[in-house]
Amino acid sequence: MANDLRSFQLQLDRAYERKVEQRVAQVTRWVALEALRRVVLKSPVDTGRFRGNWQTAVSVRPDGVVEVEDKDGGQTISEGSRNIAQLKPYEVVYLSNNVPYARKLEDGHSRQAPQGVVSITVAELAAFFNNIPADQNIPE
Repeated sequence: MANDLRSFQLQLDRAYERKVEQRVAQVTRWVALEALRRVVLKSPVDTGRFRGNWQTAVSVRPDGVVEVEDKDGGQTISEGSRNIAQLKPYEVVYLSNNVPYARKLEDGHSRQAPQGVVSITVAELAAFFNNIPADQNIPE
């Protein structure tokens, strides 16, 4: 009888751990996709090179510059969401833009984004999470 109870308890523990891991991955994917969408759509556009250079990767920070011009951001968001969908529980998602002038744009050297892109997105997401009720569902 004691072995049956212990076995049952272990099964419950494993099921709970899997549920928590699934939820962690779900929330992380949602935050990463929302951050990507926001930085891409806030990015100033001339040729679309800066907007097209938002790269996402799981566990490894992207380096280098991609030769993509994406004025509306759709291709960049779509590609990033495919990478984000691969995320497993507790993995890190990196959003990176490595064009040489990215820092200048973030520092406000564009009339289209005078307050930058990343700092605004971080503030928006922080405000969202600071105001979310404990029982609020995060979209899948």
